[in-house]
Parts: sequence; structure tokens; C-alpha cells
Amino acid sequence: MDGLTSAVIISLMEPIDEILLVHPQDITDKKVPIRGDDILANVPYDSRTGMWFDHHLLTDSNEKPPPNFKGRYRIAPSAARLVYEYYLEKNPKDPRLLRLETLVDETDRLDAAQLTRDDVEHPRDYILLGYTIDGRTGLGPFESYFKRLVEWLKTMSIEEVLQQPEVKERVERIRHEQEEFKRILQRNSFRLNNVVVTDLREIERLPAGNRFLIYTLFPDTNVSLRVH
Repeated sequence: MDGLTSAVIISLMEPIDEILLVHPQDITDKKVPIRGDDILANVPYDSRTGMWFDHHLLTDSNEKPPPNFKGRYRIAPSAARLVYEYYLEKNPKDPRLLRLETLVDETDRLDAAQLTRDDVEHPRDYILLGYTIDGRTGLGPFESYFKRLVEWLKTMSIEEVLQQPEVKERVERIRHEQEEFKRILQRNSFRLNNVVVTDLREIERLPAGNRFLIYTLFPDTNVSLRVH
């Protein structure tokens, strides 16, 4: 969801030719061609880029940005929050940005896992949409879906977005498979102090389900580990 919201804001405010979804490690390993007019968001810094936004801790293995880099970095609930602040400071009355405030707020909550039990078991609105775009939900490839969401979120309300057939299909699958997903988690998980370990090595097909459900089954844990 963080990358999605960042892409919505950046593509609203900048002339973007193409959106690429890349793994952060591929940035670190220099596997991604980057030009001076590219914008990176929610991935490690690369000195070849023209602008960079991120909110994760900087590690020793990553390049460090110079003091005068273009963009924004600090520890924050989401990279989208920093993207939003950056452009809102430059355009404080832009209605295109102002209408995205709730989207950014909900992206903060989801990316920082500041969720209620109801958000996990009975998600709604942007939180529900976020589960449909999370690769860990188990809905398969989503790059083309991601790009369509970017365009929809620029102009549509969340209610309108959730009524799009592709979104509805993903939501229905999550809801249809959630109980079986929970049963598998319950049957194949055990607790080690504050860690819950789920052994999925004998599961041929894991039903779709959001990654936070495990914490409703093991509420005294705050770290989860899956073995495949």
C-alpha cells in the first residue's frame, strides 16, 4: 500500500512516463537501471536517481544520501507520508492533494501495522484495499492491477474503487478463503516466546488471507515467521 500511495501522489505531481515495481534488494545490488530523472520511493537510496523518498532505517549495506539530496528521508510510518508532506508544502492548497489525506493516513496505519482487531478480521475501505495489493495475501501477480489502482485512486472515492470488478474479485476471494486460511494457520503454528512460527512445508496451496490474521490467533506475539 505504501508504494501504491506514493505512486499516486508522485504521478499526480510529476510528469511520469512509467511506473516500475522493483525489489529493494535489487536497488542495493545495482540490478535496476536508474537515470538522473528517475524518482525512487520506498526503496533504498541510489546516487543515480534524481529524487528519493524513504522512511526505513539506513543500513550499512546501502548508499547514504548527501545532505542536499532532492526528496525526503526520515523514520516515519510510511514513505507515502513523506511524499505527501513534500508536495503539500509546495502546493498547500492543491485540491488533488487535499483529497488524498485519508488515503495517506490509512497508508500510515497499514504500513506501520497500527491496526485494530476489526481492521484485521473485518477490514474496510483503504485497509481492505491494501490487503488486495499485498503480495503476502496470496492473490498472485499484481503489477498491472497496481497500475490501474494508481489511476483509479487519483480521481475515484474509495467506495468507487472497491466497486471496480477487479477489486471486487480480489476482495471476494480474500473473504471466501479467510476461514480456511485461519484454520491452516491455527493448525500449523506454534509460539516461541513472542514469536509465532508457522510451518507451511506440507501445504500445497495456501488460501488467500491477510498477513496480520496470525496475531489474532496468537495475540501475545509480535513477530511471525513462516517456514515454506
